[in-house]
Amino acid sequence: MILDATVVRCLLVPARMASLGKANWYLPRWLGKILPRISIEGEEYFKARDQIPAATQLEAREASTARP
Repeated sequence: MILDATVVRCLLVPARMASLGKANWYLPRWLGKILPRISIEGEEYFKARDQIPAATQLEAREASTARP
């Protein structure tokens, strides 16, 4: 069983991906619309953060670290 999974993962999957080329990464447009957009490096977060005035950022930081 383990040998079977190893053969599939190490030989058959990479061989199939090489034969399909760019078709491996095809995503239907309708599916792309409903899937969430995930940013690994947080580019959207940092853009939004940089547009907030510095005073507002400082107030938000103080409010989140204040003790009740």
